[in-house]
Amino acid sequence: MATINYSYGLLVTEPQRKYLTRLMRESRIQYNRAVKTRRRLKGSLQCRKVGVVLRELLSVKKNNVGPRINAINKLAADYPKCSFSELTRLYDVRKILPPRSFKLRAEHTDIEKLIADVKPLFDEEQEAYKAWSRLPESSRGKRPKGSLYFDLLSAAGQYVGYEAKRRIDEKLFPDVKGDTISLLRFTVSGSYDAQFEDATKASPEQRKQGNRGEPRFKRRVERIGWQIQRDQQNTVLHGDQIRLGVLPEGIQQTKVQLHRPLPDGAKVKRLAVIEDGSRWYVVLAIDVADDSPAWTIVPAKPEYAVGIDPGVTTAITAAYRAPDNTFDFKSFNWKLLDEHEAEKERIEEQLARMQRPDRRTGQKASKRWLKLNRRRSDLLRHIRRQRKDIHHNLSRYWCLGARAGSKRAKGF
Repeated sequence: MATINYSYGLLVTEPQRKYLTRLMRESRIQYNRAVKTRRRLKGSLQCRKVGVVLRELLSVKKNNVGPRINAINKLAADYPKCSFSELTRLYDVRKILPPRSFKLRAEHTDIEKLIADVKPLFDEEQEAYKAWSRLPESSRGKRPKGSLYFDLLSAAGQYVGYEAKRRIDEKLFPDVKGDTISLLRFTVSGSYDAQFEDATKASPEQRKQGNRGEPRFKRRVERIGWQIQRDQQNTVLHGDQIRLGVLPEGIQQTKVQLHRPLPDGAKVKRLAVIEDGSRWYVVLAIDVADDSPAWTIVPAKPEYAVGIDPGVTTAITAAYRAPDNTFDFKSFNWKLLDEHEAEKERIEEQLARMQRPDRRTGQKASKRWLKLNRRRSDLLRHIRRQRKDIHHNLSRYWCLGARAGSKRAKGF
């Protein structure tokens, strides 16, 4: 199975727009709160306050349902004398401190005993790292392992994401209880395995470039998404109507601009709503078969090959190689984008002469500046959409086996 995204325009009504805006505003608030909480927990770890971090991580309340109950019951074989509530505590501790970094025992249901056993190991790791970092770079060996530190830091990211999701559910979905809470997984801050956790997990290559995987505060949220129940994957879209499950009953049905139908046999796995200025879009993440025409592209002329290179005087230069190893070169320019360059410069010159906002002095923008700035934002969004359309058409044009002399893609 392959997962691809289909994007459609969304025609929301005024009540729907207000509720979606409220969801995004609350997601931004909880995301920023999660960032602040994670920074505080990370600072506590750097000060070696393991007890403070463990107490807060184990304070979260989770629903013992579904796979979680099965995983807890499996621990009974290793700890036969523990009750179900004690097994629940041991399971949460193992999720925070896996066996590779800490050996779990039955007495660790007592948090004070747990802290007393973890603290010396954590201090030993930090002392080893401190001694290693003080050595000259030329004489440093392999960096000592800090498994406890990184395990606790990863658990802190999961904790704040789960807490943000719980707060959103309590504020916006007070009637949603039990299993259905896990069905509303917000892309912004509502799920511990969503964008917030991705932002805290930098790859080794990113860490070499100085990226520590620290999320930043968001000034604005323009996207919100959630998973679709398995029994509802085929009923999300009805003709030109789509059901948005995060909206209250009575306003869930929304009209979409269905410019192309979904592939046959497609199942909607995730749904995201995006606000782009005054326009709204919905993105459907669907699963299709590996041999589906929506996913695979069969070249019309496989005997031809094309090489592309960004040009200096042109946008892209393409080199076509025929079966007889002869080459033909063609250049492509962004004609549609050049048409808006003069208008963009004129608007920016007018904005420079108006009263703009200044946070240092507290100066507010004039109404003329705000009105013209909205025009500039609309123009930039229009240019961005045209650029994406050109890139799509051109890449499709080449993948279908285009060669020199054939019909060019739209926009050139």
